[in-house]
Amino acid sequence: MKGDLPFVDGLGSLKNWGYDVYASYSRSNGDDSISGIPYFPRLEQTLANTTVDPITGDSSCAPRGVTGEGQTINCRALDFFSPEFILTGRFADPADNEYFFPNRITNTVVEQIVYSGFVTGDVFELPAGPIGAVLGGELREDRIETRTDVGTAGGEFFGFSSDPGSNGERTLIEAFGEVEIPVFKDQPFAQDLSINLAARYTSENNFGEETTYRIQGNYAPVDWFRVCGSFGTSYRAPNVGEQFGGRVVGFGNPNDPCRTPGLTVPFGDYDNDPSTPETREYQPDLENRTQVVLDNCTNGGGPFGLAPTDPTNLGIGGLGTTNPVFFGSPTQGASGSNPNLEAETSEALAGGIVFEQPWFDAFDFRLSVSYYDIEIIDEVANLTAADIVAACYNSVGLTDPQCQFVTRTPRVAGDETSGEITFVEALNPNLDQRNTRGVDYNVEFDYAFNIPQLEGDINYSFIGRATNTLEQVALEAIVGGFDENDNLGEYGNPEWRLNLTNIVQYNDWSVLWQSRYIDSMIEDNIEDQRNEPTTSFFSPCVQAGYTKCLQFDDLDEYWVHDMSVRYETGTWVLRGGVSNIFDEAPPLTTNNDVSNLAGIGYDLGGRTLFFNVTKAF
Repeated sequence: MKGDLPFVDGLGSLKNWGYDVYASYSRSNGDDSISGIPYFPRLEQTLANTTVDPITGDSSCAPRGVTGEGQTINCRALDFFSPEFILTGRFADPADNEYFFPNRITNTVVEQIVYSGFVTGDVFELPAGPIGAVLGGELREDRIETRTDVGTAGGEFFGFSSDPGSNGERTLIEAFGEVEIPVFKDQPFAQDLSINLAARYTSENNFGEETTYRIQGNYAPVDWFRVCGSFGTSYRAPNVGEQFGGRVVGFGNPNDPCRTPGLTVPFGDYDNDPSTPETREYQPDLENRTQVVLDNCTNGGGPFGLAPTDPTNLGIGGLGTTNPVFFGSPTQGASGSNPNLEAETSEALAGGIVFEQPWFDAFDFRLSVSYYDIEIIDEVANLTAADIVAACYNSVGLTDPQCQFVTRTPRVAGDETSGEITFVEALNPNLDQRNTRGVDYNVEFDYAFNIPQLEGDINYSFIGRATNTLEQVALEAIVGGFDENDNLGEYGNPEWRLNLTNIVQYNDWSVLWQSRYIDSMIEDNIEDQRNEPTTSFFSPCVQAGYTKCLQFDDLDEYWVHDMSVRYETGTWVLRGGVSNIFDEAPPLTTNNDVSNLAGIGYDLGGRTLFFNVTKAF
């Protein structure tokens, strides 16, 4: 709801005041259902109560009720030795599958109430124009509740620990103000000079109070050239999902860097006796793990007291024999929200120029160049168990704080299964600091021309957007200082991105051609951690000098092109085209440390035809 405030006009120098207020309520309710997981109580009931008729050979299960998933189902006799179950892991009878593999259900409800409003108007008049102001506030209440079924809460599904659900809420109160000050207008030395000041006060019941601000300046010596700059701070308290979304404990398989790679224990004639069978033995010259990792595994310790282990035979039993055993138990881990998160804060510096050519009427040309420098402190991240283990064991002396979330059992003499990572706590953490610098380029060109055989003008437009990232650095705290991790040019952080759009319009028809570019990327800026021999567990690539066994971790640059045609008549708009017209697949790497890079811009669907119709009423 918005309107004017006529009673304010005339109060001193106040003029043209109005208001805008609104309120909203939203609620979402969703279920997360996982099927195909064995349910322990029904397994126990089946094993304890199944009997076999000695005459007919038929099996039956006493009809005792077994609860789970909010229902009671009679016990069923299950044949775990049937060919169907052995080959597929499923029973031939759908009722048996429904009984043994009930859905693991988690229900999440999220609610939000928002009250917001502001007033705006002129405070008083300056020679260059009126000073405009905005004053406002907002009250926001967020709630989240995660409910689980009986089996999920009790940890009775195979591979999952207990998840009793969670709930939480927060109240956010904000007050803000902004003023626009015209300093000079239409002067010989300044077509326009203005300053914008803004401030915001935030109070969050879980994180306290914070004040942020922004200072922005704009200077145009002439009407076709402009210089602008700004500096500001920001504050973001973690949302209710990041704080109270729930904690799930299950089993995963993060790569244990101390587990001996299969390529380091090849078969060979180590006793120099051709008459005896070949055996497997550890060969240090085939080792591709860094010395830092090997030392961390062997020595253990560090400020978080990780247990030592033996990286030359962990996960392998029977070395020196003809039939060694490779093993590894699943690693239990916790993932999800973190009620101990800190709020994010940031500082941002930006500056740029804008040029609009004034000399030719035949075409329009606009160029803008903007520089940005952003520093984020305590960024909320979503690290996987693999990320945490890798960060820990790649730090000198196990000094990375992520080590506190890793649990490794001590190595026991004579027990070849001991010494492995048993638990990783992968809750949302705060990263220490992230710095990003770069330059954005924007070009716009419009040109209208006429072909004698056609009636009316043909309009051509070009829009170019480019981002050149100059710095992408994460400063991560370690015991005794900070570790600077340069991510620029690595997976997920290309140095260049381009978006080029060409549009030709004639009467009711228009044709669009759009091209997107993503720069090449590498696995790691540390040279000795790139293009290393593959770590596939049973790799045949153990021959010295066999270069085909190197895994090249570089991702090639990537172009993708789209084309569409649009026709508009009256209230109807018809549009059709082809996305990824040349069917360009994302670049591939033999690296097994990364899958697809979500959010980067690669087209994973291939060439796609589309058509849509829009009608205005």
